[in-house]
Amino acid sequence: MADYSSRRIDAIPTPEIWDTYRWRIALLLGVGVLVNYFDRVNLSVAIVPLKGEFGLSTVAVGYLLSTL
Repeated sequence: MADYSSRRIDAIPTPEIWDTYRWRIALLLGVGVLVNYFDRVNLSVAIVPLKGEFGLSTVAVGYLLSTL
């Protein structure tokens, strides 16, 4: 059986590690916002071909865009 009484416990993160985690979370959130923006822009550009392909009316397109 191993003796763990003399081991140093490094389970509590230091402030430097927390700063790293904060920047990673901020970066992930920023990427998510950017992807969401591109999705909205792509749909607004592609709405004209979608209207013709699926026979959507202006009201149906409004409903589609309001759900995003």
